[in-house]
Amino acid sequence: MTFVRKHKGNSFVKTISMVVGGTAFAQILTILVSPILTRLYTPEQFGVYSAFMSVVNMLSISASLDIQNAIPLEKDRKNALHLLFTSVIVLIIVSLSFAVVFTFGDQLLYLLSKSESLNRYRYWVVIGIFTMGIYNIGMQYAFKDENFKDITITKYSQSIIGNGFKVISGIISNSSFGLLIGTILSQSVGTSRLFRKPIKDIKNTNYRFNYNESKKLIHHYRKFPLFSAPNNYVYTISTQLPALMVIRIYGESISGNYSLANTIINLPAVFLGTAIGQVFYARIAKYGKDDPDRLVSESKSILRKMIVIGGAIFGAAFLLAPYFIPFIFGVKWKITSQFVQILSVNAFSSFIIQPIGRGLEIVNQQQIALYFNLLRLGLIFIIFIYAEEKSLNVVKTLWIYSIVSGIIYILCILNIFLQMKKYSISRKDEKEND
Repeated sequence: MTFVRKHKGNSFVKTISMVVGGTAFAQILTILVSPILTRLYTPEQFGVYSAFMSVVNMLSISASLDIQNAIPLEKDRKNALHLLFTSVIVLIIVSLSFAVVFTFGDQLLYLLSKSESLNRYRYWVVIGIFTMGIYNIGMQYAFKDENFKDITITKYSQSIIGNGFKVISGIISNSSFGLLIGTILSQSVGTSRLFRKPIKDIKNTNYRFNYNESKKLIHHYRKFPLFSAPNNYVYTISTQLPALMVIRIYGESISGNYSLANTIINLPAVFLGTAIGQVFYARIAKYGKDDPDRLVSESKSILRKMIVIGGAIFGAAFLLAPYFIPFIFGVKWKITSQFVQILSVNAFSSFIIQPIGRGLEIVNQQQIALYFNLLRLGLIFIIFIYAEEKSLNVVKTLWIYSIVSGIIYILCILNIFLQMKKYSISRKDEKEND
């Protein structure tokens, strides 16, 4: 394990263990609670929940225009605070804008999903956008200081409160509303803890918000709102669009089964891929621009390990899903096992790209990811429109989606390394010219 040995002398492995530990607790608790939830809620209710979360995730992912993602790259403390405040201001404006849209377009969500149940929760979508956005801003500031301890603690509290609310609400009211609010609560919990450090920094530095300085920083990091934010929106829409299209074409019951299958097969990505990706980005953000050769070599190393880990995990999921899904979640969720097998192709490709995916931000080539995700979104949209027009069954539709999406991820990985190599060559040429 060259990568592990190389970093054993510092806190990299320890940090990953800490973050993975917090995420592991959250996911293990979610796994333990899931068999209870699938017996408290119906597939139809899970279908509404799935569509709701798809909309919230699509609209919240870059609601602050990704300005917060520049915070870990900024060495000056006051500049980092400027970026934080600017991100919060933009988030408030965007959230209020969506509230206005849903007020005047009160049937918009119904037109998208053909689900009246989802449309009733449109104002809760706005609340979800803001709570997820503010938590993400706090996380980016924590990444700057490598404050993974607070991030880990928030994961514990989020999982306990979110899952607890879902169970209690399911027992009391048996409504999809409990699933929605439980998720919003879980995202909100821990935000105050993450903002303790920036509040302390404001006092220590006698910080005052300066519009002109903020404007300069936005211009300096303009590729984040110009390319990174649109890319994240496009990527998230392409990821969440299937849930909306499934509920639109095949109804709430099939959508509920798809939602559970998608949650199960993406657990490794949430459990391990995200944690490694967060720590990996916090690390490469410190030296990536100055040592591009190291960026390339470490990205290759982590990719090889993700392929081995992902192959074992998703291979096992494909083989065992027909046996453990009906046993754990109940016979009414039997079709979920088939969906798990189908989605494992896409999930594997998504899993292995996670740690190195943000490497394009380091080499200032965010537009490349945008182009690939636009291609992926276009193809996914065409697949589901074709399925609706030709009345394809859901199994055939999901197979086409999973395979095509997986191929796009692989092509994107190849292009990431191509851009890293180009950047490395250009940096060497600059040094020689100097």
